[in-house]
Amino acid sequence: MARIVLSRLAAGAAVLVLGAAAARAQSVHEVQAGGDVVSGDISDASDVDRVPVRLVEGSVFSISLKAAKKSPLHPALTVLGVDRAPDAAAAALIKVAGKGSSLALRNLPVTETGLRYIEIRSADGSTGGWTLSTKVKLPKGAAGVAESTTAGVPAPFAFTAPGNATATFTVAAPRGSSVVPAFGRLLDPAGADLLVDEITPGKAGFTLKNVVLASPGKFTLMVDPGAGATGAFTVKVRWKVPRPVKRSLLENQIITDPVLTAVDPPGGDTADQFPVSLSVDFAQPGAKVTFRKAPTVVTVSPANVTVGPTTASFLLNVGSFQKGVYDI
Repeated sequence: MARIVLSRLAAGAAVLVLGAAAARAQSVHEVQAGGDVVSGDISDASDVDRVPVRLVEGSVFSISLKAAKKSPLHPALTVLGVDRAPDAAAAALIKVAGKGSSLALRNLPVTETGLRYIEIRSADGSTGGWTLSTKVKLPKGAAGVAESTTAGVPAPFAFTAPGNATATFTVAAPRGSSVVPAFGRLLDPAGADLLVDEITPGKAGFTLKNVVLASPGKFTLMVDPGAGATGAFTVKVRWKVPRPVKRSLLENQIITDPVLTAVDPPGGDTADQFPVSLSVDFAQPGAKVTFRKAPTVVTVSPANVTVGPTTASFLLNVGSFQKGVYDI
C-alpha cells in the first residue's frame, strides 16, 4: 500500500494511506453476468472500454460482443483474470463471425472467484458502437467427503457458492460407522459465523434448510463427528439462486476502478502545495481522486487530474488536511 507522509509544525505528522483511486462516479460498479446488456462506443481507434463482472469458481461463462446496427466497428475482445492479466484460456475460445462484426466466447470454465474485466477495443482501426451480453451457468451445489481423524475435533468441508443463494445441507455417516455427525459451525468467505436456524438431527447425521449464502466465495461447514468418534461422512449442498434482473446499461454508467500501486513524492509539508503522481494499472479521462477520513472528505476534481496510460497526476493543496490516515 502506498503512503504519503505530511509533516506539520506543532501538530505532529499526518499520514495519508492511499487505497484505490476512484473513477468517475456513476451508478454501477460491476455488471451482473447473465442479466445485464451493455452498450458502448469506440469513438477513437485507441479507445479501450472495460466492463467489470464478478464470477464464481465452478461457473461456466459465455460472452457475445456485436457491433451495433449499421456500425462499421470490428471489435476485439480480451478477458482479464482476477489478476488483471489476459486470460489465455478465454483467448483460445473466442470466435469471430459476421466478417469481423461480432465475437463469441462460449463455455469458459471459471477456476477462480473474483472480479474480472472484459476489454473491448477496435481490431483494425475501425470505430463505432457495440453491444455486450453474457451468460453464466452457476454451480447448483457441492458434494464430497469430509473426515475427522482426531476424536472430538470438528471436520471442515469447504465449498464455493455463487452468492445470493438459499441452500440445503445433508450430512450423513455411512451405515455401520461410529461417527454421528452433528452441526458445528458454518463460516462465510470472510471467516465469520453464519446464523443457522433450521437444524434437523437424524440417525446418521443432520440436515440444514433455508440457509442464506449471501456472499459469493468459499464457505466452510464445520462438522462435529460425535463424542470420541473418528471417521468419514458425506456432505451434500444444494442451493437455489434467483434469476438475474435484466438491465440495459451504457458503458459510461459503469465504474471501473484502477488499482493504485505507488505515489510520488512520498512526503511533504502540510503548508505546501506540490505535484503528486499516482501509479495505476490504467487511467482514463474523467477520473477523480477522493481522500476520506471521517468526517473529512477532500476531492481532486477530474478537471485537475491529468491521466496517462498508467498514471494520474494532480497538484495537491494539503492546507485543508488534518493529520490522520486517509483512504482514497
